[in-house]
Amino acid sequence: MKVAFLRGINVSGKNKVDMKSLKTLLEDFGLSHVKTYLNTGNVIFDGHISLGEFEGLIEKNFGISIHVIIKESDELKAYSDNYHLSDGDKNAYITLFDRPVDGYESLIDEKKKDDEVYEIKKDHFYFYAPSGYGKTKISNNFLEKKLDRTATTRNIKTIRKIIDLMD
Repeated sequence: MKVAFLRGINVSGKNKVDMKSLKTLLEDFGLSHVKTYLNTGNVIFDGHISLGEFEGLIEKNFGISIHVIIKESDELKAYSDNYHLSDGDKNAYITLFDRPVDGYESLIDEKKKDDEVYEIKKDHFYFYAPSGYGKTKISNNFLEKKLDRTATTRNIKTIRKIIDLMD
C-alpha cells in the first residue's frame, strides 16, 4: 500500500478538494483499497499512479495545482517507528520531503527555540515543538524555502492513524 500526502488543500477555505470525490476519482483511475483520512489530504491506496498522474488528476478535476508526496507503507512505518524526539505524541511532527536533503542544520539552528528538537533524515524531518507547531518558526513553509524542497508536515498521531488504516 501507498499513501499520498496532498500539500496545502482544504486550508482556510482554499484549494478545496472533496475527499469523497477524490476517492471516487482514484478508484475510477484504477486504484484499489482507496481510503482518505481527515480533510487535509491523506490518501491510502493500492496500485500504481505516477506523481504526475496524481497531480494531473487533481488539477483537471478540481482546478487546482498542488504538490503531492507519495510514500510506501513500509517507509511510513519506519519513519513512525524511528521517531524518538519526545516521549509522547503531543507536539511531535514529521515533515516529508519530495527528494533527499543534506547539510542544512545551520539554517534550521538559526530559527529553532531552545526547547525545540529536530533531526533531518534523507527525505524526512523529525520535529518536536513543545510550545506547539503554531508557535515555531520552523514551519513547513520555512523548510520548503530554506531547503528548496516540496514538503508536507503531519503530526505523529496522524501518521500513526494512517499506518493503522493501512492494515
